[in-house]
Amino acid sequence: MKRLDLQFWRRIGTMNRCASQRRAPDRGSATRSRFMGGFLPALLIVAMTAPRAAWAGTLAQFRTVFGDIEVELYEQDKPVTVQNFIRYVETGAYRDSILHRCPVNPTTGLSDFVVQGGGVFVTNRGTTNA
Repeated sequence: MKRLDLQFWRRIGTMNRCASQRRAPDRGSATRSRFMGGFLPALLIVAMTAPRAAWAGTLAQFRTVFGDIEVELYEQDKPVTVQNFIRYVETGAYRDSILHRCPVNPTTGLSDFVVQGGGVFVTNRGTTNA
């Protein structure tokens, strides 16, 4: 098993919502958004309780202020996609990027479709954000 250290989405804790859903901050409220209060803890629980013996491939480790999340990459099924992803990680393409697509199911308050990051950055790199 190889481990790929990924420090992408590490500043997620500085935002109340993903960029596509961000509103003006409510300075008087101590509550977190449904995304941060519902989806991320559920994802962390699933990631922490998954049996490690079943993971034999490459793991991508997402470092967040809430802790590390390990995700298995399916090299056998999608070798080109995994190699492209690893190349982007190794060149720092995701460093300081944020989540910019996380549609929330209004019934559950969770993102049950996709969470996407990359291409939108916390710092100005002199590039055009898409």
